[in-house]
Amino acid sequence: MKLFTLIVDRLYAAAYDWRRFNPVLRKDGKFYDTGVRDTKVWLFEAGYDGSFKELYLFDNAYDPAIGSNDPHGEASCEWIDENKTKMVCVGGAHGQYTPMKYAIVDVEQWSVTKSGDFGSINLTYPIPVKLPNGKIRYFFRRGPDVNEYVYTDFDPSTETFSDFTSFTTGGSKSVPCILGKDFDTGRYIFGFSAQSYTDLRIVLFDPSTEKWYDPDGTELSLPIDVSGSAGYILQQIGDGYMYKKNNRYVACRPNSDQTALICEIRDISFNVVASYQITNVYADGHVAVTIVSVDPLIIVVFSSDRTKLLLIRVDIEGATHEIIDEVDLPDVAGGLGGMTLDDPLTFIGHTKLGSDPGEYVTHKPLIFKVRYETVLELVVQALR
Repeated sequence: MKLFTLIVDRLYAAAYDWRRFNPVLRKDGKFYDTGVRDTKVWLFEAGYDGSFKELYLFDNAYDPAIGSNDPHGEASCEWIDENKTKMVCVGGAHGQYTPMKYAIVDVEQWSVTKSGDFGSINLTYPIPVKLPNGKIRYFFRRGPDVNEYVYTDFDPSTETFSDFTSFTTGGSKSVPCILGKDFDTGRYIFGFSAQSYTDLRIVLFDPSTEKWYDPDGTELSLPIDVSGSAGYILQQIGDGYMYKKNNRYVACRPNSDQTALICEIRDISFNVVASYQITNVYADGHVAVTIVSVDPLIIVVFSSDRTKLLLIRVDIEGATHEIIDEVDLPDVAGGLGGMTLDDPLTFIGHTKLGSDPGEYVTHKPLIFKVRYETVLELVVQALR
């Protein structure tokens, strides 16, 4: 039985750390994500049956240093109705050069029913979180690099966005990102940059209360101060590789010289309880690992030469790991993607065409499903 299934064989422009912002949407065996090609942002639908189609959303971001295929313009989408017939997509911008845009998509008719932009307020990196009241909160970086982080609420009943609200202070240069989820409380684990792309302030957002918390559960007052040392050097930015369960944080990240992968357990005070290093895997400073199960810890990572995807079961406290299965990649791999939040067994990855690990390259999106039956059973049990 194949471990992974290739769904999409289509080229898009993409940043090296391509999967760090956008959620993957699912419906009836179909998957929805966005890509940049020919100066435009596209929504694509791909299915396990091999079906594929794409829809033009809006023109892409323009950056003088990158051009009109700037991969930062990829859109982040979210369902806006319970039947998953319509979605809102936000993207097509990179800082001060191009306005952030939005499009309402009727998936059944495969058409854009409404579109517009937010004007010249310098937005980048849209991150959607669905609130219990049905609204969708989009978080952004605001400013040419970082002046602050802001959000706006999309109301599906009126298909309108609220005014922007700032909720941080002291930012410098980086992106907001959802690292994973707290299975104990349902909160999302965010990382906000203090000084660079790797020094993160870890905070949790509770969509039910719309409040923010430190890792130990202490409620934070706004604005959140992200200046100075954040106390956690991540060495990579991406979604899908930090989770909390049974009052323990589990994360995997490259080591400081990016020669090995460190998987670790931290307590609620964020102190390291156990740590284990895995060598002979690809561990650069970008998105290099995806966690598909927390307990037992099962990860997907590239082989050191980036020609294979490896499914590995890790025992951090026992200091052991086991390669359960592997699959050859069609091209040299560039970076690994994030999983869907509603089904961690499914995730998006991509391979880079060529061996030069440049920051902006052409990628081929790949949608994978973990198909190893024994692991599938273990993961399903672990996430119940």
